[in-house]
Amino acid sequence: MQEKRLFVAVPLPAEIENALAALPGWMQSDALQWVAAENRHLTVLFLGNTDSQLIPPVVDRIREAGLPSPFRMRLQSKIRVVNRRGRTEMIWAAFEQSLPFARLCYQVAQALDRVPDREPLPHVTLARTRRDFRGRIDDSQFPEVSPVEWEVSGFELWESQLLPHGAHYHALERFELKRL
Repeated sequence: MQEKRLFVAVPLPAEIENALAALPGWMQSDALQWVAAENRHLTVLFLGNTDSQLIPPVVDRIREAGLPSPFRMRLQSKIRVVNRRGRTEMIWAAFEQSLPFARLCYQVAQALDRVPDREPLPHVTLARTRRDFRGRIDDSQFPEVSPVEWEVSGFELWESQLLPHGAHYHALERFELKRL
């Protein structure tokens, strides 16, 4: 049995990537591991290790799900620092809460007989701190980004390959949202 580490994601359009492009250069630190631009996404549902033979049924079930129509998402201007257990763990670009995005997350989960780990919180992980980092990063150190809005017209099933130099993500399948 060959397994693949899978998740469902909304890829970011060029206008969002352009708004975020300068951030890695804004704060260079040995404590931070910046996520490569091609790996940035909005997570819809993490599936984890999945038998490769189950991928076609996963794709079929998502295609058969009652999915929402295309919808709009808006990037918030403030960069967020995620602190847990007394230290900074991640740096996020957050999006405004979106009922259609939450519906998408729940409908994909339901189609796959899953329950989401938590309430959908639309964000892009920009950087993670190294495990040995014990400090806190002040989010006021980051510049505001342009609050760009875009239409989400589809999403993808992605594979995550954990490599020695970091994770590499690539799309296995694309799903288009259809106007009703």
